[in-house]
Amino acid sequence: MGGSDGTAGESVSTQLTPRGKKGCLGCGGAMALLILISLLHSTNSPERPNFDARHVGSRGFLRVGNGEPVLIASTKDAFDQMTKAAIAGDTVGLRQLMLAGLVRTVPSGTRVLVIDQGMYTRQVRFESGDLTGQTAWIAYEHIQAR
Repeated sequence: MGGSDGTAGESVSTQLTPRGKKGCLGCGGAMALLILISLLHSTNSPERPNFDARHVGSRGFLRVGNGEPVLIASTKDAFDQMTKAAIAGDTVGLRQLMLAGLVRTVPSGTRVLVIDQGMYTRQVRFESGDLTGQTAWIAYEHIQAR
């Protein structure tokens, strides 16, 4: 597995070890930037009311950027597998999950009720469309207030 980055012979612990104080300052700067982005993202604007449809008991609509279908998973484990396949660019693995019925798509705009939550995931019950009454796990950022 020799890489061109010069880390092929290094152990994992060597690769993950900070290389001086500069790394810690970089982490602090990155954390400050994340906090700033979070604060800017959460401020109210005329287009974005102060409402978050991603909490348990909230209703919302599934949306992906430009109206594309939303990927959903039948279980939390299937969601994890779907995420790993997507990150790895494993289209064969994603297709296998779809053929097994563990992952599918639903139209953007599908109405949902949030019934459970994980760190970055939500379990929803569909309130419109072909899956009305069924549940699935999705990425929380795909739930919008309208």
